[in-house]
Amino acid sequence: MIFNDRFHAGKILAQRLLKLKLNLKNTTVAAIPRGGVAVAVEVAETLGVSVYPLVIKKDSKIKRDRLIYFLEKENIETRYLMPLLSQPIYKKLFGNIEENYPVAKWIDKNGFYIGCHQELKRSDLDYVIYTFEKFFQKKG
Repeated sequence: MIFNDRFHAGKILAQRLLKLKLNLKNTTVAAIPRGGVAVAVEVAETLGVSVYPLVIKKDSKIKRDRLIYFLEKENIETRYLMPLLSQPIYKKLFGNIEENYPVAKWIDKNGFYIGCHQELKRSDLDYVIYTFEKFFQKKG
């Protein structure tokens, strides 16, 4: 199937996922920055779930694992972004080709997302913001 663009691909994927009649109560859509975000946004909007990918900038002094540890300690769930090249099936099929894709490798080492779902209350979001501010105040 050929897609018009990434948004079109996301719409098609979302429509197929809807047919599966999944329980989406605590579902989060993870996206890899650049092309993957456009697909994920369409999926998230159609399914009514959220997307919160985060990638630490290249020149940042922030260490991803320190931030993740801090967030987890404050009861904010996190997960690593995992580019396709890091998936076990891709390694089995193609070998370790991550070195040929420096952007994917960088995202793998610097990306993560925070837990979220459609039932978060304003107070939950305020807590997430407060916790990020607390982390950055300690760094400053």
